[in-house]
Amino acid sequence: MRVPCLSPVLGNYAPTLGAAEPVEVRQLGLSGARLWRLRSPAGEFCLRRWPDGQLELGRLAFVHFLLRHVAKRQGPPVPLPVRTVAGETFVFHDGTYWQLEPWLPGRADEAPPTTTRVVAAAQTLAQCHRAAVDYPVAEDRRGASGALVQRRQLWIEARDGGIEAIRRALVDASRTDLAAQRAAEPAAWYLHDFESRQTRLGPPLVEAADRSFPLQPVLRDVTRDHVLFVGDEVTGLVDFGAVAVDHPAVDVARWSGSFPLDAARRGAALAAYRSAAQSTDDASEFAALVDLFDRSGTWLAVYRWLRWIYVDRREFDAPERVVDRIAALVARLRNAAVDGE
Repeated sequence: MRVPCLSPVLGNYAPTLGAAEPVEVRQLGLSGARLWRLRSPAGEFCLRRWPDGQLELGRLAFVHFLLRHVAKRQGPPVPLPVRTVAGETFVFHDGTYWQLEPWLPGRADEAPPTTTRVVAAAQTLAQCHRAAVDYPVAEDRRGASGALVQRRQLWIEARDGGIEAIRRALVDASRTDLAAQRAAEPAAWYLHDFESRQTRLGPPLVEAADRSFPLQPVLRDVTRDHVLFVGDEVTGLVDFGAVAVDHPAVDVARWSGSFPLDAARRGAALAAYRSAAQSTDDASEFAALVDLFDRSGTWLAVYRWLRWIYVDRREFDAPERVVDRIAALVARLRNAAVDGE
């Protein structure tokens, strides 16, 4: 991976940083963003390089304004971008956007989470949603869930030829790349599992995509890695790069599905979220919607990865992490099948 020259970027923050020395942080995710940690007399900061071509200026502005709105509404601790000497909240350099933000204290949960931490994280997510609910957006405040509509389209693609294309490509003995070889076993199980998904996932997803829901700004890609703790206290909610307008259940599903939660902790998480969000929705309907977001998101995430590997033949900077992600997703599907989903 090419090492960028950071001086032209850091020069825009010279009065704030002084002579800070950046240290790149190893990223476990697959978004393509790169992070550097900087220690300076003014404190610790994070320099973020957004992936090339993945974020337009208008979307970046939406992210930054939403962060400021959440902070003003006394939401959870979020990384507010630092302004440059020119008063901007970003720098455009080397073909992409950069931003400087405070380094929030704490670490993400690495061990199986305690019920106390699960409840605290769920409450933090609800606090963020409450703070963001009145942010002015151009989209309607009620309508179809964009995530469910996109997933319905992807499901139809998979059903009407996508799965078969992966099945044909999987038997290509000429493939020697790491991702194609190591993903073959989980891919074979997944393709076999598709038949049962035809009736258990397809109809509920197609029906839900036509329903109308209350909509608001949500994070859309919040996982356990994005909730920071010191002890049992949440000290930060990070990574707002995927924000969009949708139903809050999409965040609850993405977060709760990013680590294994037994029924008791999952129930505690949903109850804590609904209480902190002051939700008036029917509890069972909300839980069913979270479950649908979770199941459809997991199943279709595997479909996308396998299509990229075997049909599109994409190359990845970290193929071993791609395979690990696929294996983890398929493991969740297998566990659900064992539990009689």
